[in-house]
Amino acid sequence: MAHTAMFSDAGVRYHTNQDAACIQVARTCLGEAALLAVCDGVGGLAWGELASATVVDGFCRWFRKKLPKELPGLMRGGLADGRGVEAEWRVLLSRLNEVLLSHGQGAGHLLGTCVSAVFVLGGDYVAVQVGDGRVLKLGRGFYEQISEDQTLLAHKLRTRTIASERDAPATDANTILQAVGSQRDLRPVFYHGSVEPDELLVVCCDGIWRKVGNTGIYNMFGRVDFCDEGQLDGVCQELARHALSLGETDNMTVACLSGDLERSRRGDARCDR
Repeated sequence: MAHTAMFSDAGVRYHTNQDAACIQVARTCLGEAALLAVCDGVGGLAWGELASATVVDGFCRWFRKKLPKELPGLMRGGLADGRGVEAEWRVLLSRLNEVLLSHGQGAGHLLGTCVSAVFVLGGDYVAVQVGDGRVLKLGRGFYEQISEDQTLLAHKLRTRTIASERDAPATDANTILQAVGSQRDLRPVFYHGSVEPDELLVVCCDGIWRKVGNTGIYNMFGRVDFCDEGQLDGVCQELARHALSLGETDNMTVACLSGDLERSRRGDARCDR
């Protein structure tokens, strides 16, 4: 059975919380399916909360209305390569991008949001990244950052334009290269992999990881039972409080999902009904 938790806080910089998030879990003929999505409205743009809420709503609608129609195809092709879900999400993000661009042009404002999301089915996952949120996988004795930050600093480090963070201006870490709704040429990045029953997927915005770091997130979750939602919820809240104590001022949102989803055998006849 899937175990989930989520927490969001406005922080101290903004009057409104420009983050939006959702957790969706459903039983299907292929076992439990789950979706985590965290959107972080871009603080320097108008109506960040509208942008993030619009994208989260789009992902939730996909899960509830479109996914059931795609199950027969997923049963035949599997989720290991993620092509079916990735193709669906590319279309979804393109449509949401156009909606936000059109709204911004009509209102005379630029708006946008980062998005980090992961879909899990049968032990396999598909994750997508736009902006500077993060998708992490935690296990007993290890953690893995699944997504790559889409910031100017991360780009310079990947392309070896600079040797270390010390060589970059402080503004590079906060310069986002991609956001849904702020540019025509949207290029989401997808990741595929598997998650074991004793592992935990964590999706968070930069307000959580910037001060606490991946190691801090791992250490906090590593103290609790991944199948105890009360303990998971406590860690989510503790992460936000800890980030605040370290000087974080931004909105903070974190969601998590245990890998202990119910599995079903492939070929379940219910998928063809």
